[in-house]
Amino acid sequence: MFGRLKSLLGQAQNHGGEMLWIMLGQIVAALGTFAGVRVLTELMTPGEYGKVALVLSLVNLVQLSLGRAFGTASYRFLGVSQDKGELGAFGAVTLRWSAGSIAMLLVFLPLLLLLRLGLDWPVSVPLLAGGVGLTAFLLLHALGTGIENAARHRPAAAIGQMGYEWGRVLLAALLVAVVTPSAEMAVVGFMASAVLATAFHGFFIRKWLAFPEIHLFQDVRETYVGKHYAGYLLPVVAGGFLTWIFLFSVRWILMRFESLEDVAVFSAFYQIGVVPSLLGASVLNSLLAPIFYRRVSDGQDKATHARMFRVNLAVAAGILAVVVAGTLAVAIMRGWICALLLDEAYRTHAWMLPWMVVAGGLYAVGEQLLISVMSFSSTKILIPLKAVMAGLAVAVYWYAAGRFGLNGVVFALAVLGGGYALLMFFAWLGMYLKSFGLAGER
Repeated sequence: MFGRLKSLLGQAQNHGGEMLWIMLGQIVAALGTFAGVRVLTELMTPGEYGKVALVLSLVNLVQLSLGRAFGTASYRFLGVSQDKGELGAFGAVTLRWSAGSIAMLLVFLPLLLLLRLGLDWPVSVPLLAGGVGLTAFLLLHALGTGIENAARHRPAAAIGQMGYEWGRVLLAALLVAVVTPSAEMAVVGFMASAVLATAFHGFFIRKWLAFPEIHLFQDVRETYVGKHYAGYLLPVVAGGFLTWIFLFSVRWILMRFESLEDVAVFSAFYQIGVVPSLLGASVLNSLLAPIFYRRVSDGQDKATHARMFRVNLAVAAGILAVVVAGTLAVAIMRGWICALLLDEAYRTHAWMLPWMVVAGGLYAVGEQLLISVMSFSSTKILIPLKAVMAGLAVAVYWYAAGRFGLNGVVFALAVLGGGYALLMFFAWLGMYLKSFGLAGER
């Protein structure tokens, strides 16, 4: 198994330094995330930073559902469409879904405003409107990144990712420092960076990817992507929504029992503890997923598919080992890390950092195993898996926040991360045994 993993990684490295570009993109983006936390916690009050965290949690609702689904679908269908000579159909289907998603966002904006008035949310109308604009451009950014990664144009994907992360830090910091230290100015800076990243992806895809002319309303019903895209995409969208409940509903539950300042503290430590774990796993995901899906193609080669299942289990085990070592290192150095990355008002909560690393790392293990589950054309199994964790998360977060406040929520996040990894392992094991038998295809 580990020999095949080494061979697969070697294959990727031989294609234009793919691994180097993926690592560069993720590391520089992570540094941008750290810089953003350090600068914004310094320039803004905890209350304003808490508002930014709440709005970004709503942005992440769409990103985790639609944005991630577009990227995953690009991995799954771009290579197959190239092999079948159906790139035009792939482009048309993708363009329809992205345009429809943005139109849906505009339709739901008035509903968000009504909810804000009815529920007395601690965010302003301009802040919500800015969040919707940011979401629309981040969807296009995610789509462009997904297509570039699926086509294995790693430099373009990395440049877009690095540009967005650092652009949002610089533009938000500039507006907050020069205009006013408000959540509204920070979100405007984020949106400006997303616009620039979207423009970059559009320029690159039109100029350098060999797409044929795309006709938006062409008949794609008899093509592979036309037959399978919606059936593959929609369960991923639903699974993404349930993932959002698992990862981000905690901010709103915490707001229900505590204060904006507690939301700000939780979000700051989440950014420097959980997000790097997810970005680290994303390096392997971005590298292996397109190769994985291309190798299994439409699932006809069962022996190859079974081998890819075993390779993916080895990757997940490697991530788990890194999580254990990383948690020990962070526990030792947490004081120094917090002094470097957070404003003084947040540093008294340094004990939270190792627990955040555990939560993010275990969730990343589960997400790596999920690649195997999603390698089948049918992704309907996502719904019950994600629904179980989402329902459990709401109940645990509600109890922990109501009974123990901020401290309880942090421990709950770590426990739920472990539960998610365990559930995905059993899903991986069940699908492996069902599809390939006890010994697997050799």
